[in-house]
Amino acid sequence: MITLKRGNMKYKPYWIREDYLNGMFNTTTKNDELSIKKVERLFKSEKRTIKAMYSVIQKWHHSTGHNLTNRSINRIAWLGQAACCYSLKVPDYITKKAWWNLPKEIRNRADKNAKDLIESYENKTKNQCIGSRKAENQLCF
Repeated sequence: MITLKRGNMKYKPYWIREDYLNGMFNTTTKNDELSIKKVERLFKSEKRTIKAMYSVIQKWHHSTGHNLTNRSINRIAWLGQAACCYSLKVPDYITKKAWWNLPKEIRNRADKNAKDLIESYENKTKNQCIGSRKAENQLCF
């Protein structure tokens, strides 16, 4: 397995990253308008959004390690785009288009939830865990 560390970043080549393998960087869909509507519905449901973001962190180990340890990118945006790719099979350009159709309150809520999950991930990588799997609204990776 290829893993390089650059500072605190865990570099993974694109060909093993799950975001790439699942089409996050594709440039077309069968129906852009339908895909945009699906993304909007996902973000309107806080519960579904958190579940999708959490699933990315839990299941896409290579992509998560690569992107959430890279402080030179917008990690919050990556997690939202990855969540849409993971749960809806849509590329990042669709999520970017849908994002600006959403009310500011929904965008702020999604950003806050992503930030909270990233902080929990960072704590986990420092051998700390927030809460327990049994505790409601507490995350353990």
